[in-house]
Amino acid sequence: MKRSTHNIFSFAIGLWLAEALPITSYLIVNTITVVALSTFVNWFIDSIGGHNRYRRTPYTHSLLGVLLVSTIVAILINLLILSTKIAISHQIIQKIFVISLVIGLSHLLLDSLTADGIVLMWPFIKKRFAFTKMRFDNKLLNGLTTLISIMLLALYINYKIA
Repeated sequence: MKRSTHNIFSFAIGLWLAEALPITSYLIVNTITVVALSTFVNWFIDSIGGHNRYRRTPYTHSLLGVLLVSTIVAILINLLILSTKIAISHQIIQKIFVISLVIGLSHLLLDSLTADGIVLMWPFIKKRFAFTKMRFDNKLLNGLTTLISIMLLALYINYKIA
């Protein structure tokens, strides 16, 4: 999938998760946090060892890889917060970890919809898993995923207004 498709889909999923596991009581802080996490986690998965030429590597495109990425994100945020000397509870870091993990899993889901697929159970099983034979830049697949994401965001806004 294209990076923009990953970002909007994981942002929509992350907002709903932040509703269930609020990071703070402020909607704007939760929204900004989810935008930042969505952008960073998707970038990290795709950029830091995520591709060998155009092929996805199992280092970040597997369950173990996403678990490691989410752990690294939580540690980095914890270090950032500690460096500012802001008092923060461990529950917030745990929620950030869970949201990062779900964002990473949504990334895997979308990439499993493409022909190259993912190596889901790496390093135990090295076989690639793919639901379809469509290319990552398929306009229909990216458009449909974006439409679903927009619908999820519209439902979220309607839920918050009602």
